[in-house]
Amino acid sequence: MTASVGDPPSYPPVNCMVVGCGFMGLGIASVLAAGGNIVYLVDVRGKPYLLKQKEELCKTIAGFWREDIGLTAETSEKLGLKKGLSFEEVLDQNLIKVWPDQELQPGFGNSKDYPLISFIFEAVFEDLTVKCDTFAKLYRHFTGARPTGDDAPPFSPRNPLICSNTSSLDLSTMKKTLQDGPYHILKFPTLVCAHFVGPALKMPFVELWSDEGYKITEDYPEGDPSSPALRLLTPLANFLERRCGKKTVCLRKQSAGFLHARLQAVLMRECYALIEQGVCSREDIDRTVVYGFGRRYNECGPVAQGELVGEGLLVKTHNNIWPQLCNGSKDSYSEGRIRRKKEAAEGAPEPDAGAAVPSPGACEAPIEPISYSEEVTLDAIKGRRDAELTRRFRQDVTRGEVAVQPDFGRIIRGEIA
Repeated sequence: MTASVGDPPSYPPVNCMVVGCGFMGLGIASVLAAGGNIVYLVDVRGKPYLLKQKEELCKTIAGFWREDIGLTAETSEKLGLKKGLSFEEVLDQNLIKVWPDQELQPGFGNSKDYPLISFIFEAVFEDLTVKCDTFAKLYRHFTGARPTGDDAPPFSPRNPLICSNTSSLDLSTMKKTLQDGPYHILKFPTLVCAHFVGPALKMPFVELWSDEGYKITEDYPEGDPSSPALRLLTPLANFLERRCGKKTVCLRKQSAGFLHARLQAVLMRECYALIEQGVCSREDIDRTVVYGFGRRYNECGPVAQGELVGEGLLVKTHNNIWPQLCNGSKDSYSEGRIRRKKEAAEGAPEPDAGAAVPSPGACEAPIEPISYSEEVTLDAIKGRRDAELTRRFRQDVTRGEVAVQPDFGRIIRGEIA
């Protein structure tokens, strides 16, 4: 497979920053750099840690360009790569950098000595205080504002859009926390959510959300582009799709878990309920999804599938099944597995003679790794899953559904947005 190479992209690479370089942060950094954008890394573990991660990122992205995008010496030269330069050298010298001020001191990011940053992607620990501390530091690093209650200035290269990769925290709660306590940031419109799905380099989907206001009108049933939220999210969505090969969705209303995690949680809740009720085994659940409707969903989403089946059949089946679905508010199955693992590690306590006998369910959830046979282990299943993600990504590239085409000429010349 070789990349389809036409005219180079009509827009230059973009300066970005990734704050929090753990698993997801490094995945997001690889997405940005693979699209030919300049990525600055920030992490509390400091420069030595980042230099080590930078080396690994260069290897990962270079392999991605060769194996998954199909860039060869010939196609790379058409995109402006000079003879004798390796992908690893281009990445190391031009695309992946360590931000000069790892402490994020107030006002330093606004200095003319620092590069202009368009988008910041936050991927620190999933904790409200940790994230709000990070947002406040970034806000003051780029604006120089002190905690005096000043409103945030509008989105601009000197006040970049800060995109949180949170998967569970509420954006309005984060902004309310930033208004109170030691932060005193009364307005923070340039803080939005951009939730990537891991592994970020192979999973195209990113969901976006801003709570600044979303208008639906007769002329714009999909959203009025003049809406404050879309004025923030549209440049971000365009960047992710055109420069990073992503598929984005802009939410119209706030939703716990956004879309991806919420839909996944619905399925998991029913799966665990069926196991706890003794309807089937864990292996049966996975077989049903992998060899059943999961095959259809790889090409056809559930809403389109419903229209293919027909509303008449859906009404009959759903009205019979929906009243009997699980409506639990706690994940007792996973809690039971955590408890059993802890007891197994510490040694199970002596049973209380007066205690009630537990019913089958959460506390009886087996703790051993799932295995279909002696030959198929959980590690083997993970390997098959990752191989399928790679196969599907390459298929998307071949179809032209995903566009990741670095403009090496502009990268090497240092032409940035």
